[in-house]
Amino acid sequence: MAIPAKALKKWAIRATGSAVALGLIFWFLPKDAILEGFTRLSWPLFLSVLVAFLLCHVATATKWWLLMDRAILWPLALRAHFAGLAANLCLPGAAGGDAVRAAVAHVSLRDGPKVAAAAVGDRMIDLVGLAVLTLSGLVMLGGQGGNRALAYAVTGVVFALAVAGLFLFPAIARFVWGRWPGLPAKGLALRVADAFAALGKKPGLLLFTLILSAAIQSVLIYLSVKLAEPVGVHVPLAAWFFAW
Repeated sequence: MAIPAKALKKWAIRATGSAVALGLIFWFLPKDAILEGFTRLSWPLFLSVLVAFLLCHVATATKWWLLMDRAILWPLALRAHFAGLAANLCLPGAAGGDAVRAAVAHVSLRDGPKVAAAAVGDRMIDLVGLAVLTLSGLVMLGGQGGNRALAYAVTGVVFALAVAGLFLFPAIARFVWGRWPGLPAKGLALRVADAFAALGKKPGLLLFTLILSAAIQSVLIYLSVKLAEPVGVHVPLAAWFFAW
């Protein structure tokens, strides 16, 4: 199947932006020190980290697949997730990858609300997991006073937003479109609300995926440490958790 010209154009823009970002990084940082650092990485270490990185994304794809109630085949979920990862060029940025992943799943499932609910739920769970890791890092660093209070506050806000999205949105959507039925996208909104409500009725699944998300991020932090130490970046593990 041919790739649409619009998709190729978007990919080219992202690739160009990534290349420019990497170029600026190498421009401002000492190139000799960076290249010397790369030479300190052994092939066994690099390959083992790469394999572990890919396995983490297999676990991430499985987490999303579970939140989608296993509505598509697991191999297709893997393909969709890695297509999204490729769309991001393995660099930071979630929206593009999420859109590609959802599009691949929707082609097979033809249930946009279920795909949307799983995608948003997956992202909310990841945010809560990251907030917990950040708070854990601050505690390990021995943060006190205002810093710790701020971390607790941010974690609480993230958790509250996740709970509101999963548990309150269905009721709010039904009230709004029930009170004003003439509003646009009523059918879509109510189907999305039903999908969120179905997800909210599975607290065991939500807890499991939250623990899995935190575990995956913890492994990725560990892999970053394993790559950083040979090149001379020695930072306390707690600082990695806090900054992640």
